[in-house]
Amino acid sequence: MNIGFACLSIGVYHNDYKTIRKDNLTDPKLIEIIKYNLESLTHIIDYNIKNNLKLFRISSDLIPFGSSPLNQLEWGVIFKDKFKELSRKLKDNQIRVSMHPGQYTVLNSPDEGVVDRSIQDLIYHAKVLDCLETNSTSKIILHIGGVYGDKKSAITRFLNNYQRLPQNV
Repeated sequence: MNIGFACLSIGVYHNDYKTIRKDNLTDPKLIEIIKYNLESLTHIIDYNIKNNLKLFRISSDLIPFGSSPLNQLEWGVIFKDKFKELSRKLKDNQIRVSMHPGQYTVLNSPDEGVVDRSIQDLIYHAKVLDCLETNSTSKIILHIGGVYGDKKSAITRFLNNYQRLPQNV
C-alpha cells in the first residue's frame, strides 16, 4: 500500500511556502520567493524519501502568481536545474505527485472570465508538473463546480471548456 499526504507536513523543517502581495511584486523578490519555495519542496520530498511516502500533493502556492499575467518570469527556465534535481528525486524514489487547484478554478462557470482564469490556472499547474518531468500518473485534481441552477448546461459548459485545454493539461 502506498500512502502520502497533501502539501505541508508538521515536523518537516522549512516546509512552508512564501507568497507576496501584488503591491510588493518585483522580479527579484519573486525569484527569491520561488527559490525559497522550491527549497521547501525539496525538504518535503526528502522527508517523503526518508519515510517511504510514495504519494504527495504539491501546493498550488509553489510559484506565486503562477497563473497570473503579473508573473512574467520564465521560472521554468530560471529554475530548470532545481526542477531537474527534484525530478530525479521523485523518479529515483518512485514518488507520484499531484496538484489540486483551488475552488475558484471552475471550468463550468457561466462567467467567461472565471473560465479564462481557470484555464490559465490549469496551464500553470501542468507547467509545474512538466518542469518536474512527471508522467501521466501525476494528476491535476479539479473541482468540477456547481450546477448554477441548470445541471445539464453546467455539464455541457464543462465539456466544451475542457476541449479548450492544451493537450499537456
